[in-house]
Amino acid sequence: MEYFLSMAKEPKGYVYKITNKLNGKWYIGSHNGKIANYMGSGKILLLAIKKNGVENFTKEILFYSENFQADETKILTELDAANDPNSYNIINTGEGGMLGLKHSKKTKEKLADAWSGERNPNYQRDYSDEERKAMSERQKGEKSSRWGVRLTDEEKQHLRELNQGENNPMYGVSPSAETREKQAVKMRGENNPNWGKDFSEETRAKMSAAKKGENHPLWGLNLSDEYKKKISEAKTGVPQQLAECPVCGEIGGISNMKRFHFDNCGNEFHISEEHKEKISITLTGVKQYLVTCPHCGLEGGYKNMNAYHFDKCKYKRRKITVDEGKEFFTSEELAELFSLMRHSIYDNTQNGMFKPVKIGKRNYFKVKDIIEKFGLKEN
Repeated sequence: MEYFLSMAKEPKGYVYKITNKLNGKWYIGSHNGKIANYMGSGKILLLAIKKNGVENFTKEILFYSENFQADETKILTELDAANDPNSYNIINTGEGGMLGLKHSKKTKEKLADAWSGERNPNYQRDYSDEERKAMSERQKGEKSSRWGVRLTDEEKQHLRELNQGENNPMYGVSPSAETREKQAVKMRGENNPNWGKDFSEETRAKMSAAKKGENHPLWGLNLSDEYKKKISEAKTGVPQQLAECPVCGEIGGISNMKRFHFDNCGNEFHISEEHKEKISITLTGVKQYLVTCPHCGLEGGYKNMNAYHFDKCKYKRRKITVDEGKEFFTSEELAELFSLMRHSIYDNTQNGMFKPVKIGKRNYFKVKDIIEKFGLKEN
């Protein structure tokens, strides 16, 4: 197919062809005519010009047109330029950009080849910390190309649909354990962009509000039973991160601790009967995370064990200082003095086997009675 130069006097735009004199590869595009010496905007074309030099490319205007973008699309479609190995074009359209379009396999290979190895402008380039900081500063705040841009709900939904299922570049991709570890390392410690930052209460409130209600990415989405099952299977057997409340000292899963403790510790939460029923059904048959008390050896559910054992365990060893000549001790002190029989001594003193002596509000027991009963020696 041949295209001839029109002799329009006052053109608003034109369709052009750029040819590489070294290898014969070509690029067809269109322009509004407002920029002199315009040499195209195609990604692969610009890389080729940068590599070979603009002096090795020729530009010819095929024809002038009022509907230059539509005419370009027509030519590219008829030539199937995106799939021609001698073409620098990667899509068969002259309008609308890439929104909603999907590259063919050949186009992807063409793009990959154009950006691979030494053809990549960043090939083997090691940016210094100063360069990285300068690049970061150029994209912050009002300097960012996205500053002040707010997508409408329709635009958000459109973008969401474009990346669902097989259209998502990560669809079917399962990163290896090595890849996951590399990704984790990049976000640990000082590598984390939030490392060392102390957010103000105002900033925290803004961050919280940005994820509440309709602003939450999952707002209004009804997850399928299959998807819920996948989430459940992914979490099964994975111990939850634990956190300790700085107010009351209770330890528990970080999700519930953030919800009912920390700033909310001591506040009364009202849960509806319907919600209680849902919680009960959800937890029915679910084996609780079990732990063992290091002091008495008892095993039980984490929540109750944390409430009554560990540091609160009545059998926990405590350092006892015995003054010379002291004859009377509390049951806790006796259990520490005679550690080998500590459980029996504590239980028997509590169950009335030994007659206590009331001193103030505490019961004390004569140490000689304990030694005679059990035939023990002091530690």
